[in-house]
Amino acid sequence: MGLDLSIKSVRVEEAKKKLASVNKVQVVGTTENISDENYTVISENIPVNNILLNMKKNVLKHFTPEMLPEPIRRWILDNCMQAEGSLSYGAAAAIMTVGTLIGYSARVKPKVNVDWKIVPNLWGMAIGDPSARKSPVVDQFLKPLYRLEQEAYTAYEAKIKIYLEEKLHHDLASKAQKKALQKAYDNADEKAIEQAKSMKVPYIGEEPIPERFIINDATTEAIGIIASKSERTVLQYRDELAGFFSSFQKPGREGDRAFFLESFQGDRSYSYDRIGRGSIHIKHLSLSLFGTIQPSVLPKYILSKDGASHDGLAQRMQLAVFSDGLFKPYMDEPVDREAKEEAFEIMKVG
Repeated sequence: MGLDLSIKSVRVEEAKKKLASVNKVQVVGTTENISDENYTVISENIPVNNILLNMKKNVLKHFTPEMLPEPIRRWILDNCMQAEGSLSYGAAAAIMTVGTLIGYSARVKPKVNVDWKIVPNLWGMAIGDPSARKSPVVDQFLKPLYRLEQEAYTAYEAKIKIYLEEKLHHDLASKAQKKALQKAYDNADEKAIEQAKSMKVPYIGEEPIPERFIINDATTEAIGIIASKSERTVLQYRDELAGFFSSFQKPGREGDRAFFLESFQGDRSYSYDRIGRGSIHIKHLSLSLFGTIQPSVLPKYILSKDGASHDGLAQRMQLAVFSDGLFKPYMDEPVDREAKEEAFEIMKVG
């Protein structure tokens, strides 16, 4: 569902005539083949330039139930129904969640005879006006990540308790050994030195760390520390991506944009050095990125000053979706808990 800029546009007048027979299209713009109810047309009034101008002239095909992976289809449809929001928002958020859990544990090999492998890392955004119910839908699909992170933290609390007890015994024994060695060396007592060296100091393993699945607001330095200790891809989620993108322009944060662009590759190592913080080495810098944003502010943040996307940030947003524009009635139905738990069990495997 990336940004397809290749579809030929037709005149606005012709598009409007065709739209007259379609009652499930949200707003009027330019398109072709718009008799399909699964297409939405972007408004002519959206202030856009270059990339978004081409998007506005093109057909945006939306998710349908048949396009959803069968094992999690019920879960996606139920969440969208409960949130009374667009299936396109829900499908994109669900794919992002599952894709994050797969992360760099998988590789795609496009060619048989070439040693070229790609981490199926995903970036995306739900684009729409403030009233489009982006956040209520997306939030439903982030719950598994928060649940997994909470379970991981509960496990971490049990592990850190054991670790701190072992560390206490280790530190006391080590301190006693050092004291005995110091006294033996001061007295030049060879026998006492050997006895001190043979004193048993309990082994202590590495300090456990809580497993992370999702980050909301953190500096690149903090993200780097999290990534250096993580064995999985982590999702950077911002409810308002405008704030995330604007942080790239703050004094002293000029390198953040390049950091995130690098993280898209998913399988590259990354190191950075900071005075006072030392060196951080990340074996696999792999971040997913998702959030919501309004179309009126989008060009300001993803494009450069001349309206072009020279560094590939815009092109990395493969799951950039608009609302399907279909009317969503008020719903107050029981949650499909069976579908919810089945989906969660699938995600736990990741």
